[in-house]
Amino acid sequence: MVGAGIFLLGHDAGHGALFNSKKINNAVGFTLHTLLLVPYFAWRSTHHGHHKATASVERDENYVPYTRKDFNLPDAKKARKSDYADVFEETPIFTFGRMLIMQGIGLWLYLTFNVMGAKMYPPGTSHWIPTSPLFKPSQRKYIFYSDIAVISMALFLIALGPRIILKYYLVPYLLMTHW
Repeated sequence: MVGAGIFLLGHDAGHGALFNSKKINNAVGFTLHTLLLVPYFAWRSTHHGHHKATASVERDENYVPYTRKDFNLPDAKKARKSDYADVFEETPIFTFGRMLIMQGIGLWLYLTFNVMGAKMYPPGTSHWIPTSPLFKPSQRKYIFYSDIAVISMALFLIALGPRIILKYYLVPYLLMTHW
């Protein structure tokens, strides 16, 4: 749960809520998110977009729900019970599998492949690519800085060994995402 607290402090810094100085907020958020292997500036950019359009199927940046069209379902007024059989026949196992994916690697799928992200972006959209359509040209160098910082942190952890990663990162991460 300490990791969740560190993430939330970085989150609040990303909103400019910890300090009066934008530079200090960004320095703290960058440091805290890097410790958690989260690309701060990429996350900050799209997270602001998320707050501007929360719960909008057309404009939200993340956790965009699937629509009838995504499931190839007919219009609700024309649908029959048999139209839903292929999609929802195995709902419990489908739901359980989706839960495991979302809690286990959902954040990384979103950051890397824009899974459950805004559909307005083309395939291949990624938080790790500075030229991604997620970012303005003025943000690109900061996306690169976040990438370098996260890679450096990952290499540092690898050097510390798998036991440290398991004990201080993987297990707490799974607990936090399940919470």
